[in-house]
Amino acid sequence: MSKISTIFHSYLSDNSLLDLEKLGSEDKKVEVSRNTSDTLKNNILRESKFNNNIVVVAIVLLCIIFGLGIFFAIYYRDSPTTIGVIFGGTFLSLLAIVSRLRKIWLEKSLMDVSLSVIEDMSPQDAAKFIQTIYYNMLESNKKR
Repeated sequence: MSKISTIFHSYLSDNSLLDLEKLGSEDKKVEVSRNTSDTLKNNILRESKFNNNIVVVAIVLLCIIFGLGIFFAIYYRDSPTTIGVIFGGTFLSLLAIVSRLRKIWLEKSLMDVSLSVIEDMSPQDAAKFIQTIYYNMLESNKKR
């Protein structure tokens, strides 16, 4: 479970909203306090900042690995087998980092969008939005 879904799950369980029947239902009004909405915003903001730091570290790693690959390719330019191993290892390392960076970026984007959308909403509307996003995330994870 990703960090954003954990945050959403915690928020929804704190407000007794982990029930699909309540989603979009007007007859079942659930009071959501401003305090839990502020807590949600703070949690999303904290995790978004953490993800920003992870993105910076991943990009620095990409640059270092790329630089090392270039250095070793120039250093071992007379050995084609070694250059092949260097390029293969560099490519696989970069591929692993980029795939993880993509997942972090998608999670960070969802956090940023959620934060900007719920910023000006009432707590009840924000709860409906979070429910919708959370259950859509669960559905998309089931399909994978």
